[in-house]
Amino acid sequence: MLEQMVKFFLSGFIYPNITWLGLLWGIGLGVVFGAIWLATYWPPLFKKWWLWAVLPASAALGWAAVAFIQIPLQYWSG
Repeated sequence: MLEQMVKFFLSGFIYPNITWLGLLWGIGLGVVFGAIWLATYWPPLFKKWWLWAVLPASAALGWAAVAFIQIPLQYWSG
């Protein structure tokens, strides 16, 4: 089970047959959507600089939760 969870987690970082242009497009789209969100929602990120650490930490923890919590729960629930 642990091996399956680790493989699933690592599969989120492996993109077979993607070109550098495709990778740059994906990063660019992420930056554009993030900029739109920041422009419309305007959280206190600019007043409290430590909140910038929440962005990458929440992305990493969200993917880890899917891999290490959701998969075992789905397996055990049948």
